[in-house]
Amino acid sequence: MLVAMIYRKHAKISDATNKEFDQGEIVNFVQVDCNQIFWLCYRLTSISRIPFLFLLSFIAFFWYFKWSFLTGFLVVILAIGSQTMISRYFGRVQKVMMQAKDARMKVTTEALNHPKMLKLYSWENNFIRRIERKRELEMVQLKR
Repeated sequence: MLVAMIYRKHAKISDATNKEFDQGEIVNFVQVDCNQIFWLCYRLTSISRIPFLFLLSFIAFFWYFKWSFLTGFLVVILAIGSQTMISRYFGRVQKVMMQAKDARMKVTTEALNHPKMLKLYSWENNFIRRIERKRELEMVQLKR
């Protein structure tokens, strides 16, 4: 429903008004941002409970295990640190992938917006090759 609302809003905006972003970038914004908004809303109740759960569990573990609990706490801190480094790496990978996807979506959207011109000038094969090259470029960047 959120995706439909955003597309409806985007349909009202003229191309002259929206010079900052390409069609492919806008499609990616809608898909990625709607997915993130959905997961934020879905997980919001869990996110608000986490600090209280951590505090209560740390108190209970310290109560039962005394000072040996600190070893487990150190493991948790190391896990959080390693998870942070891994998520930063995947954030950089996702940024590169989104740039490649933007380029592919730009070509695909151009082909879908002008089918009459493609048929008239017999550019179908040219656009198919361009889209396939963009897909191959995405795969190469993904493997890096």
